[in-house]
Amino acid sequence: KFGNEGLTVGKVQRELGIPASTLSHHILSLVGAGLVSQQREGRSLRCRPNFKRLRDLTTLLFAECCTGADAEGAIKTLAI
Repeated sequence: KFGNEGLTVGKVQRELGIPASTLSHHILSLVGAGLVSQQREGRSLRCRPNFKRLRDLTTLLFAECCTGADAEGAIKTLAI
């Protein structure tokens, strides 16, 4: 829906209807995993998805789902 343009954190919060502190925690995790990037725009932060990283992750999840693979090791491999 929002594509490469992304959304400001405020807009994400309004779309999801969750507390700012909860959203901040989750966005920090997504940024740390390289799934989302942030850019400051004045007083706002814009979040943009990293589509390549998201595709890589979903491909990994579909390939390894329920196979008994070491999920922790698979995620570390993806991080390389």
